[in-house]
Amino acid sequence: MVPQESNHILGDWLSRGFFEQMINSKVTVLLYTASMIHSKVATVDGEWSTVGTANIDRLSLSYNYETNVEVIDSAFAAEMEKVFDSDATHCVELGVGWLNRHRLTKLAERALVPMRPWL
Repeated sequence: MVPQESNHILGDWLSRGFFEQMINSKVTVLLYTASMIHSKVATVDGEWSTVGTANIDRLSLSYNYETNVEVIDSAFAAEMEKVFDSDATHCVELGVGWLNRHRLTKLAERALVPMRPWL
């Protein structure tokens, strides 16, 4: 789940370059339409959770003052999954139809690939 539109248009375009590979790999891509989201939430095996604002990238881990909290608790993980399910009702799922977007859009996404290491 990623924002349909964020406050970083360049970041939006850079991330879209990964959607085709994700869709082809059977990963569900959800675009959150209700507002801009920034939080990062994950649960694993219904037991371990992480919640926060940090991205797993060079900027967040080295320079930005962002952080996450890890919680090992099945009740907390269940609550986070409920929040995800609720947020998913405000999403549009990208399907295989998205793979047929305009050729110029695909070209723009490819042209931005060299910028990924810096953003």
